[in-house]
Amino acid sequence: MKIENNKNVFSKIKKREDFPILIKQMGYKKLCEVGVNAGYFLAHLATTIPEHLVGVDVWDKYDIEAYEQFPSYYHIYNHENNKKSREAIQSWASKINFNVEIVVDFSVRAAKQFKDGYFDFVYIDADHSYDGVTADLEAWYPKVRKGGMLAGHDYLNFDENSLLVISDRENNCNTKDAIDHFVKKYSKQDDFYVTGEAGIAGDTKSFLIVK
Repeated sequence: MKIENNKNVFSKIKKREDFPILIKQMGYKKLCEVGVNAGYFLAHLATTIPEHLVGVDVWDKYDIEAYEQFPSYYHIYNHENNKKSREAIQSWASKINFNVEIVVDFSVRAAKQFKDGYFDFVYIDADHSYDGVTADLEAWYPKVRKGGMLAGHDYLNFDENSLLVISDRENNCNTKDAIDHFVKKYSKQDDFYVTGEAGIAGDTKSFLIVK
């Protein structure tokens, strides 16, 4: 599915809240979000009624280790808040009438639990450092089937969006550079799309790559 040849489809995708439109139109049924936090976007993906929905996050189990190099994040995503988020997501998942799997682990380790080509759609919103984004892209791209999509949040560098909180600036948020490098490495320029709008509540742009 070349993006250039499907402008009528992608013209409807203005922000990440529109991704379910694309997921439904493509008939995608196996979805994953990496970096769930409080679960807003995972619940949004659930509106497509997939066969299998996977949510991956460290939550409270690994938060001290995960935020070791990002101490200011820990003031926002502290242990107690992470515990509450995990418990709420697990409770929500237990009540959904299709297969929702919650994986409490680091992104790269979690990716190894799934066979290559398993997912139709993977959305990454985890470690925002250059190295972290690169590692996530490399780990999850093989898990997406041909014709599926690898997508993610916050397509920007720390100095490109005044809405970023000071902790993001301190913690060197460089997702755009990492994503651009990945797209060039795999020659996916013609299969790469960035949402034209930021989304709700000062949300930032998302991207997607068609495999």
